Amino acid sequence: MPSKIFVSFRFHGNFYHSYRGDTPDELGFGKDIRIIRNTIKVLDELNAAGIPVRGTWDFENYFSLEKIMPENCPDIIKGMQRRVSSGMDEIEYMSYNNGLVSASTAAEFDAAIGRAATNAQGSGLKDLFGENVRPIVRPQEMMFTPAHLKHYRKHGIEAISLFYSSIPFNGFSTFIPPLNLVERFNPLTLSYKGIKETMTLLPCYNAGDLLDNLGLKNWLRRLRKEQLKLIKPNDLLLIIDMDADDEFWLGFDVPVISKLLASAQGLRGIVKSVTGFDFIEFTTPGRYLDTHEPLGAVTFGQDTADGSFDGLSSWAEKWDNHNLWTGIERSRILELQARSLAKISGTVPEGFDKLLAQSFDARLKALSTTHFGMSAPVMNVTRLNTAAGLVKESVDKAAIAFQAAKTGNDAEGGFALIDYTRGVSTVNMQYEPRPSKALVKLDVTEPLAGISCNGSQIKTAVYAGHLYFRESFKPEEKKAYTLTGGESRNHDNPVTVSETEMDHGIVNVRFASS
Repeated sequence: MPSKIFVSFRFHGNFYHSYRGDTPDELGFGKDIRIIRNTIKVLDELNAAGIPVRGTWDFENYFSLEKIMPENCPDIIKGMQRRVSSGMDEIEYMSYNNGLVSASTAAEFDAAIGRAATNAQGSGLKDLFGENVRPIVRPQEMMFTPAHLKHYRKHGIEAISLFYSSIPFNGFSTFIPPLNLVERFNPLTLSYKGIKETMTLLPCYNAGDLLDNLGLKNWLRRLRKEQLKLIKPNDLLLIIDMDADDEFWLGFDVPVISKLLASAQGLRGIVKSVTGFDFIEFTTPGRYLDTHEPLGAVTFGQDTADGSFDGLSSWAEKWDNHNLWTGIERSRILELQARSLAKISGTVPEGFDKLLAQSFDARLKALSTTHFGMSAPVMNVTRLNTAAGLVKESVDKAAIAFQAAKTGNDAEGGFALIDYTRGVSTVNMQYEPRPSKALVKLDVTEPLAGISCNGSQIKTAVYAGHLYFRESFKPEEKKAYTLTGGESRNHDNPVTVSETEMDHGIVNVRFASS
């Protein structure tokens, strides 16, 4: 059977943006409504004209499918349901909270993916589309970390699709040796050392790659020439993936250029420009996987995310992101400590589980990538305030639970320290208590102070108003401490520097002569 090039168009949906607000106009999600309505209309009209083009959709659930769309554009959900149920289009996973999945804990990841499938509010993909959901994930912002190989599998998701792009808005191409023609346009087996589970990886491309190849028509012609040179005939799959609200799908009204370039004419122009090719077939990623096995293997250990440069560098550059993330980490630690305190005391305070559930829910929503906005300097003020409010709610609820669990765990006449398990276990991930060592820092109000534990004096040091000591704990061990009058050496000494040495009283550095 002669080889073909299969073409797939995928629309990445999210009505909750970092740079636009929450109004049904062009300053908010009105742009999404306008462009996606047109996309469904164009697909229907092309199909009616005998062109069997198909669409593939991935949508986040909470903000879009659950909140915004049912109230403002239920017709879009119905249009997607109609096309998916008829067998023309395909629906794939993203995540419930369009979250930073590669920076989520096991419990947060399970909630983001589990609720994406089904949830109590009925906004899960299976709630809306039944059994027509493909076990493929197109993660928000192309975020992936190797541990996801086993986590996605536990949720029944077998394949993942990431950008292998020629532009910085990319996923994984700079982390591996260059792929050959067949590998670039076919399923691959994605693995990582030490993890037995694997996933099928589908490389995909975006509008930047389309422009880089001077349009789909020229790209397909070049791919066909290279395909026919292959010793063994192999089909190729070209997935064009772009945000569903991008003007790219609608087209641009630019004098002369719009008439000359099909890529400027939106989805309709792009599809019509290649319908005369007898070597192409329109498909969806899931349909292609039904009949095509992986033809290569790749592995990489880096965390992926699209944006400016690969990985999470562009997400970590912005100061607002650091502020928000500090709160998220604080919420996580408070929850872990509260759970450990409750476990040690053997009693669960009234309302404890509800408080932690509320804290977790707020944190899950705060983890939306649209609260971080990559490194772009422009962030919607409403969005930043919403993110700050969710983080504050998460920290406050966890702090109340912590204080409730802390009651009865204090040490009379001193203080207590407790080693805690560094994670909340889930069905898919178990965190075991482990021994630990720590450098403890305490504020002191007197120049010198001593500390004893179980009657034994502890060696301490005082520096710049803080008291330091080292301690070791058995798994989940609790130790009570008492302040005593024992001596503690004050290391708040000045540093002296000469041509030959630098001295602090504790550390002496001598400079070797040249």
